[in-house]
Amino acid sequence: MGEKFTHLRNGEYVLNITVDSKLDPISLMVNRVKSDQRRHVLDLSIGFYQSEDQRHTGFSVLDDSKVDSACNGVTFSILGIEKYRDAVKKLITPKETISHNVSTVQTIGASGGLWLAFLILKREAGAKRVWFSDPTWGNHLEIAKSTGLGIERYNYDINKDGTLNFNAIKESLICLKPNDILVLQGCCHNPCGVDLTLEQWSEIAILAKSRSVYIVIDFAYFGLSRSFDEDKAILTPLLDILDNLFVVNSFSKSLGLYGERLGSLTFFSRSELEVNSFENFAKNIVRSTYSMPPQQLATQVADVITNPDAFRKWVGEISVVRDTLNSRKEALISALVSRGIDGLITNTKSNGMFLNLALSAEEVEALAVKFGVYILGNGRLSLAGLQKRDINKLANAICEIKL
Repeated sequence: MGEKFTHLRNGEYVLNITVDSKLDPISLMVNRVKSDQRRHVLDLSIGFYQSEDQRHTGFSVLDDSKVDSACNGVTFSILGIEKYRDAVKKLITPKETISHNVSTVQTIGASGGLWLAFLILKREAGAKRVWFSDPTWGNHLEIAKSTGLGIERYNYDINKDGTLNFNAIKESLICLKPNDILVLQGCCHNPCGVDLTLEQWSEIAILAKSRSVYIVIDFAYFGLSRSFDEDKAILTPLLDILDNLFVVNSFSKSLGLYGERLGSLTFFSRSELEVNSFENFAKNIVRSTYSMPPQQLATQVADVITNPDAFRKWVGEISVVRDTLNSRKEALISALVSRGIDGLITNTKSNGMFLNLALSAEEVEALAVKFGVYILGNGRLSLAGLQKRDINKLANAICEIKL
């Protein structure tokens, strides 16, 4: 059955849309926002960054690309453009990594990278289950279901002081079995925004190796926590311990390419034979599904990564995005505290695009119906689209429903 939503139109509340309840929460929210005809609607449900005032993606470096697609021709590249694959491999690989062979495959976003990793591990390594944090990004579960893997969850709790409850994670993982897949978010955890320390990454790696478990790192927010070098430093303790590691990334957040679905799956292995097998398995799956990934944009992104001047500009632009997200977070926290609302935000020490509000489903609904403020039903609020000029409006709306 569909789910009916109430909207304000011409001063009256009306039931005017039915959407498929089988869709994920973000899809439902997108449909709902589109149907709200009020002038000043705040859509804080999607992690798509918009700069202040101009509502730009925050990135202009691709505009400077000198790549001439007309001169490149078309290459039969099932695994992706070689220049792109090499550039991403260099971008992702820690400088200290010398004992692993590395292969990168171009994918349809990070989602496609997860899907490809899951299929390879299911078909070729006998994986039957995949573990996700609880909470996690909702589509993680759907991607796993589409590959026929069973789903398990591990606790990902935030302590009252804003730190990660690592003991809860370890206790949840005692039931790991050989060939299970353990998905961990590399940085800017969605939705918590609180990440493991380097020491905790080492503990997870030791546990995974002792249980013969495969680790897949979802690096969708790579570069948005601290910097590229600092963010990928988490891979070093993993590679020190593990024989094999899968890392997925995309450029949706880090280059403002949300709708372009440009991503990668990188495989690290101490065995050159396993890397060769990985590429063959990937070729078979890609060729039998979407044949090959898009080429023009991949070439442009490779040009940004490999051109020193363009790369420096990109680093500067992503730094501005990080700083803006942090300043929005701090401004909202201050606005709520000044209105006498303390403790509403449960992840005040987070990195990335999201804040979690301790609101009931009824309170979230009230924000939408009364004020045109849309966040996910679990209280996840995206800072990515929150303009500073709208923070007082948001704080006033929250204040009215809470006090």
